[in-house]
Amino acid sequence: MKGFMYILKCADDSYYTGSTKNLEYRLQQHNNGEGANHTKKRLPVKLVYYEKFDRIDKAFYREKQVQGWSRKKKEALINREYGKLPELSIAYRDLPSTSRTSENVPSSASGNVPSRTSGTNNNMVVETDTVVEALETTTRYKKTEIGVIPEDWEVKYLGEIAKIIGGGTPSTNETSFWNGDINWFTPTEIGLKKYSYESLRKITKIGLENSSARLLPAGTILLTTRAGIGDISILMSEACTNQGFQSFVVNDSFDNEYIYYLISTLKNTFIQNASGSTFLEISPKKIKAIQIAVPTKAEQKAIAEVLSDTDELIQSLEKKIAKKRLIKQGAMQKLLTPPSQPEALEGWEVKKLGEVAEIRNGYAFKSITYDNNGKYRIITIANVQDGFMDITNCNKITNLPKDIQSHQRLFKGDLLMSMTGNVGRTCIVSENNSLLNQRVGKLIVTDIKMKFFFYLVQDRKFLNQMILNAQGGAQGNIGKNDILGYETYIPLNKSEQTQIATILSDMDNEIEMLENKLTKYKKLKQGMMQELLTGKIRLINN
Repeated sequence: MKGFMYILKCADDSYYTGSTKNLEYRLQQHNNGEGANHTKKRLPVKLVYYEKFDRIDKAFYREKQVQGWSRKKKEALINREYGKLPELSIAYRDLPSTSRTSENVPSSASGNVPSRTSGTNNNMVVETDTVVEALETTTRYKKTEIGVIPEDWEVKYLGEIAKIIGGGTPSTNETSFWNGDINWFTPTEIGLKKYSYESLRKITKIGLENSSARLLPAGTILLTTRAGIGDISILMSEACTNQGFQSFVVNDSFDNEYIYYLISTLKNTFIQNASGSTFLEISPKKIKAIQIAVPTKAEQKAIAEVLSDTDELIQSLEKKIAKKRLIKQGAMQKLLTPPSQPEALEGWEVKKLGEVAEIRNGYAFKSITYDNNGKYRIITIANVQDGFMDITNCNKITNLPKDIQSHQRLFKGDLLMSMTGNVGRTCIVSENNSLLNQRVGKLIVTDIKMKFFFYLVQDRKFLNQMILNAQGGAQGNIGKNDILGYETYIPLNKSEQTQIATILSDMDNEIEMLENKLTKYKKLKQGMMQELLTGKIRLINN
């Protein structure tokens, strides 16, 4: 479903940025006073710029980007003065799109769509963290028992939209019931992916007949209802489940994909309606009694199409990131291994890490001193992730302990390593006012380039050796000698160390850029679901 991002110039010389799937119709609405509140008070309006996208979700996203721009920046875009955009921006990204077009149009407010032109710059796009807001339409709304919904939508019980079927487990003592060709899903297999193709375990026809499990058709929406409530997936072929599910065989008058997305928003509702002493479980009776708002089937299909397109974009980014990570792993293995030619090997030498670096221990902070509003973050092993520092959850203190040592105060660029639990994980400190906790080591390089050393200790060979060295019970521990006693080849030429580190750093930057884009598209999807599934954004003319 195609979409447009557009900019209107209003009678008071202000600009309005919007998005739509039908540009000509939307312009007519604006000029008839049926558009946004902003434009209906500032008529007439004229179209001064638009971009066309192959999908409506991209148009939504682009609208939110441009809405946050200053007047000067919008005018630079309108006038196609792309050289000025960098001066008016903080960061730039490419937004995937099939085409972008713009054209200055006459001052008449006829609502005619200008012809497509070429020559726009596809690189001058700024991304923000803003997600979808509602497009104002002429939709009429009504109050219902579940809130305000469009007038042409209906309130339905989940029991009205689908046949809800439970599952079961054949006796594990009967070998003839197992290892057949019928897929049999358990809750642990559901939730990570939209579609389910094949189960880990399978049962036989006789096993199915001798249990409460039921054969479900392709397209059935699986819903976990115990030991992890609210995870969902769509079956891609016939299958059955264990008793941890209540599955939806959706009636023909509803769109299966739309119901999938709608049910995905009800996880908290399912949990609130669950009960049980040993573990929470929601009964089929309570599931059937939950009310939802549904549009016509045509609008259900349109909404599902937009959300499915967004899911595909997210999945493509995830695949691209996974591929980039594999490429980086291969590059590390090659770059951190000395050349096989004897003459080239002369520039490399086997050294213990203790010959090129030192390690310092952290401080044993007391929980009684923690203060949620404190100035200093305490960096624990949980904050040291694989290659980055996660400060989402940090204990804080206001006053520094009197006996804290200088190395236990951290600054941007410091290198840390986890010495307990996930041993050998390293990260570079990303924030000042951070403090080194016990069982986190601070690595200080003495005769090696720090960035090269960072990649050296991220190498899989080093991590595997630390795991082997780890001692202890539930959580393994490594000591200074384990780390500093590790032997590896190191290029003696510092410029070669820098070159290797630069190559790997560039790869990391590319992966980080893709991960940031992935995060923003996930936020975009959440915002779109909130608006589309409540009727605040309409994809068909009502």
